Amino acid sequence: MKQPPFILIKGELVQQTATSLGGNGESNWVDHVLCRDGQERYTLRGETLAGALMATARKLYSNLPIEIEANDKKQPSVWRLFTSHPKCIAHEIVRQNVRIHGKTGAAVNGGLFDSENLPPGTRWSFVLEIDLSRSNDNYQQIIDMTLQTLRVWANGYCWLGRSVSRGTGWFCLEKTQIAKVGWEQWPNSNINNVSEYFDSHFTERAQSLCEISNTDLVSDGGWQWHEFRLTLTVGESSDNDYGINFLSIGGHSGDSLLLDIQKDLIDQQRLLLPDSKLSSSVTERWLADHVFAYTREQDAIKPYIPGSSIRGVLRHAAEWWANKHGLSMDHLDEVFGTMTDKPKAGALLVSDAQLSSDNWQAALLKMHAEDEFSGGVYESALFDRLVLTQAQFTARLVLEARQSDIKKLHHALTPAFKLAQQGFIGLGGQTHRGLGRLHWQIEEINGVNLC
Repeated sequence: MKQPPFILIKGELVQQTATSLGGNGESNWVDHVLCRDGQERYTLRGETLAGALMATARKLYSNLPIEIEANDKKQPSVWRLFTSHPKCIAHEIVRQNVRIHGKTGAAVNGGLFDSENLPPGTRWSFVLEIDLSRSNDNYQQIIDMTLQTLRVWANGYCWLGRSVSRGTGWFCLEKTQIAKVGWEQWPNSNINNVSEYFDSHFTERAQSLCEISNTDLVSDGGWQWHEFRLTLTVGESSDNDYGINFLSIGGHSGDSLLLDIQKDLIDQQRLLLPDSKLSSSVTERWLADHVFAYTREQDAIKPYIPGSSIRGVLRHAAEWWANKHGLSMDHLDEVFGTMTDKPKAGALLVSDAQLSSDNWQAALLKMHAEDEFSGGVYESALFDRLVLTQAQFTARLVLEARQSDIKKLHHALTPAFKLAQQGFIGLGGQTHRGLGRLHWQIEEINGVNLC
């Protein structure tokens, strides 16, 4: 029986973290803008999806069929991916980023920048066409390799856009539906929305990715993802605390202007207040000079910890340990990457840390700068800082490397993990003033082969 010439695979790519999909455009106040089309719709380009899917496949298989890789430039790949837009109304958020010096832990001069992002939970249509009319003798192999690659994305190992190693751009492929179609149904140049066309014509006879049995095709790419689950707890006291375990992770400067402390915090019973009655001069105009990083979902705000903050303090701790014991930095450069004349991406990817429960509290601290000689307060040096006093966050840390390198990279990270779990690593702002000494819990997950 002759096989249909096309396979269409439809699904949804769901953001696990905020995502910044790079685009061109002028902005007077944002350094990195989101990609938009001519109708000002946020856009995930097909070429972005194709490049990411091909990168995953190359880690799975040492030799891809020429029909997929199309490296002879005589004909395009049998994979065709379609440009996508959010499935629901999405509003961008602006994140502030700063480059941290690996040796000092301080901000690098001139390293402050910001970027537009779409919030976690944003859903994008995913449509992949496999043109098997050009498969030659590799019909089944192309199908098996494609499905194995998509299973990796369905397991949450999908990264798109900017700064994936520092927290943003983590995706998961969901709701996959797979249908075989013939020439009489596809291609159709009158289609405006491929996803809707699939729903109206092929849903009844489509299979999900889970329904298709695993193939006997063996992954020989030699790559592995070794994963850790991180839990960060704010406000949990222990016998070996070093300072107050409150958290101050700086948000964008515009966040302090958009935050309504009365409506967003006090009315929602999120701000701790003294039992005594506050004077009207205090309550008439609630403001904070420094606020924590947050996203807004409908009428509520949600704090988060940027993956870049976690990754930055881990690198600083790892380098401190290596310097103290006279160890080579080579393995750390492989873990975290380098910013030398020949930049190299690191093997460690850290997601943003999201709230694991809705039980969180904040406090507004009155702070000042003090003259170390006189002990008095500097003139006009009083400021307010909004900090978290109770919260719990979870994040994912992934080492993406060849299986032969995982052990040495894990070994290079181990001292930083131990320092964090023992309370010696401060996170966020004001760590030298007593804040940011959180409870770290790191759970190692067995290495996951990319198959």
